[in-house]
Amino acid sequence: MKPYALLIALFFSLNIWIDGRTSPMRVVCPFNVRQLPVDYLDLLSLCSHILFEPPDAYRTTNTDCKIRFSAGWGNSDLTQYEGYQEFMKLTKKNPQLKVMLSVRAENIKTILSEIAECRNRSDRIRNNVQLAADDIFLDPIKHYNFNGLDIKYWRPNKEEDDLLVTTQQALKKNRQLFSITIHKDATLIDEVNQVFNLTLIDFINFELDFNGKIDGKGSHHAPLYENFPNNPLPDRQNINETVHLIKQNYPISKFVLGICFHGRGWYIPSNLTDTRPPVTLINNFGMRLISYSYICHAIRTKGWQVFYEDVHRNISSYAVAPINDRERWWVSFEDSATVIAKSNYILENGLGGVFLRDNYYDDSDNTCGKGNYPLLTAILKTLNQSIVIRDENAALRCNMSFSLGLLIVFSVMSSL
Repeated sequence: MKPYALLIALFFSLNIWIDGRTSPMRVVCPFNVRQLPVDYLDLLSLCSHILFEPPDAYRTTNTDCKIRFSAGWGNSDLTQYEGYQEFMKLTKKNPQLKVMLSVRAENIKTILSEIAECRNRSDRIRNNVQLAADDIFLDPIKHYNFNGLDIKYWRPNKEEDDLLVTTQQALKKNRQLFSITIHKDATLIDEVNQVFNLTLIDFINFELDFNGKIDGKGSHHAPLYENFPNNPLPDRQNINETVHLIKQNYPISKFVLGICFHGRGWYIPSNLTDTRPPVTLINNFGMRLISYSYICHAIRTKGWQVFYEDVHRNISSYAVAPINDRERWWVSFEDSATVIAKSNYILENGLGGVFLRDNYYDDSDNTCGKGNYPLLTAILKTLNQSIVIRDENAALRCNMSFSLGLLIVFSVMSSL
């Protein structure tokens, strides 16, 4: 009987291994309870991870010197706020959804000081890292029923890193999640690995916004590939180059690619006719982040001209206000075609998912005439279709391996 048992165990192990090869695509969505309308929640239920960003201006310490958040009206805890209650219902609609507390790294020092002042024990709070980790991170995560912690815009800092490493270890012990969000600088990855050990980080959100200055002129702020391959100077201000650098040393499946929902706009002279304004003029007249919904509105009602570049596999979209417009803007932005291209790039290159940065800049009121939240919908549709295909393929492989496994088992049994 032992040979039979061994073969059967091997067969089922093979099936489990094949089935386990397919992991779900991460769709990481930041959420600020005071920024996003409630009707956005239905779409957020399609995300796999939500980074809950409490309003920093309304952070409080209660009588027990615990960090709590309010919605800004009175001193009521955020748990009493209807928006928070509706938000947490998402976990019932989607039991697989993970909600994580998101804290800006620049705020950690301030929070640490608040706790120390409240407890009137500055030396103890600073010398006892575990105590600080409990007060600042672990207790709020437990109180608000979160599944882990995300540190936004991390930068190396010895005192704070000791605190974060202690927090990370406690989260891992509790089987909770730990992630980091980094803005565009790929060189930080080595430092992240040295401080936290990349294998113990669940995922890293990578925001890539390169400001849009290439070849002496304005360009798209987040191009997939090198915009101008004939440029004698190497153009490293693109997503593909950054992904290539990461791939050389680290598993790319840990990294979640950010897609910006904002447009990057510059106020330019009213008489300028160049569709790509010189950088010097752009700098002199200032720059702003402009929502996709505003850009749509300007295209439909103010006569903004849309033009595209299709260079070296890039699909880049731009818009410019009419000549002699009193407030003449030139913007690079994302539309459905560009976010679909980037979503397909994520799938083709084995990235860990998509990070939907500033998703509140999407068109929530159908200003573009393409339905509510067209960018988010296009991304989710592209990724979810691919996920379904992947799962079906996994099931097909499992069924084939099941049949093959049975054939092997019966063949061996008949020969014994």
